[in-house]
Amino acid sequence: MRGVGRPMYRPNAPAQTPEEYYRVNLFIPIMDHFIISLTNQFSAHQWMAYNVSILVPSMIEHKSFDDLKDSITFYEAYLPSPNLIKEEFQLYKRKWLNEAIEDRPDNAIDAYVRCNGTFFPNIKVLLRIYATLPVTTATGERSFSTLKLVKTYLRSTMSENRLNGLAMMYVHPMINIDIEQVIDKFSKRKNRKLDFGV
Repeated sequence: MRGVGRPMYRPNAPAQTPEEYYRVNLFIPIMDHFIISLTNQFSAHQWMAYNVSILVPSMIEHKSFDDLKDSITFYEAYLPSPNLIKEEFQLYKRKWLNEAIEDRPDNAIDAYVRCNGTFFPNIKVLLRIYATLPVTTATGERSFSTLKLVKTYLRSTMSENRLNGLAMMYVHPMINIDIEQVIDKFSKRKNRKLDFGV
């Protein structure tokens, strides 16, 4: 006869209804993982550059200058005349709204090429930043961060006590460990069949 055992891979929070069980035990952990993955994948610089996408003429129709303020503040040092950006945006938007929808550029490179740098110098710089934005990042350091490893450790089962030492070693990498002393302590703890003599 098969019995229901203790869950080994994730804690099951008590729930009164199937909907609550699904929300607490499945949906929230999955969304947490998804948000952390997105946050790790993209830096603040990339999020600010992504906001510049409203300058692509096919997207500008329902956008306002307020949608661009954070990016302008972030990239202010790169702009030739940041004090004129609001007026420049208004003229740029009016220029593209007078064009037929099918004639408006629909990507960053076409928008950059068709932007007149003489009349719209700040927008030209912002479009250059947006056009050169990498599609993905390839930094391994953030993918294997201590926080991610500790969260994985916390999600593991309670019966895996052996991970305590490994997690502590990873969180405190500056502590020097004497391998000889570790082997001696381990071999004296229990009578093992392995020979730990060095």
